[in-house]
Amino acid sequence: SDLYDDLATKMDSIFHCAATVNFALPYSQLYQSNVHGTHEIIRFAAHRSARIPIHYISTLSVSPSRSIPTVPIENVPSTNLKTGYAQSKWMAEKLISSASQAGLPVVIYR
Repeated sequence: SDLYDDLATKMDSIFHCAATVNFALPYSQLYQSNVHGTHEIIRFAAHRSARIPIHYISTLSVSPSRSIPTVPIENVPSTNLKTGYAQSKWMAEKLISSASQAGLPVVIYR
C-alpha cells in the first residue's frame, strides 16, 4: 500500500522489542506474536533497497547458559528450551540472524 511504502521510506531504524511474554503458554499460542511478528518486521525492514536497520531485543531464555549470553543462535540447540516463550524467542532470533546473514543490518541484544 502507499502508506506502507511511505512509512518504509521514512524509517531510519527499527527497535523490535515487542513480544508476548508468558511462561505458561505453549509455542503454538506465542507463534503469531513472537515469531510471525518478527517475520513481519524483517519483511518491512527489507521493503526498500536501502534496508532499515533492526535492533532486536532477544532474551536470556534462549541462552544455553545465562553466564554466556553471546553464543550465536546458530550454536544454541532448541532441544533444551523448556517453555513456549523460550522456543518462540529462539525461533524469532533465528529469523533475525538469517536476515542478518542475507545482508540486512541487524544488532541483537540478549
